[in-house]
Amino acid sequence: MEHSTRKVAAVFIFKQGDTYLFQKRTHTGSCDGYYMLPGGHIEAGETVREGGVRELYEELGVTVDPQDLEFKLIIINQARVYFFFLVKKYTGTITNREPEKHGDLSFLPVTAPDIYPTIPKELAAIEAGVTFWEYQ
Repeated sequence: MEHSTRKVAAVFIFKQGDTYLFQKRTHTGSCDGYYMLPGGHIEAGETVREGGVRELYEELGVTVDPQDLEFKLIIINQARVYFFFLVKKYTGTITNREPEKHGDLSFLPVTAPDIYPTIPKELAAIEAGVTFWEYQ
């Protein structure tokens, strides 16, 4: 029997009115030039929430209690498992702590130019109450 190995990532939703926090990817080799929701890979030995809290601090400089990450959606494809969380509360000031990977950090509407094409669909699914999405 063949087993598949998928990376696990946490994706974070910061919402202000009709806008969401986006990072513009640069020099990463993956999705460069697109605005993406903040997120990162979970390391071995971490729970998804523990890794998410670590990633939020590393990338954005904010501290989040794991209980303030509200699960919204899981997406599974051939390479990754993505856990989407709404960040309900945080302390600190959102800052681009990885400028070598993210050229911009802004609250934008999902209709803004250069938003990665799947993100509006993912956020619409979350708004519709979808919690599981799997695709090839």
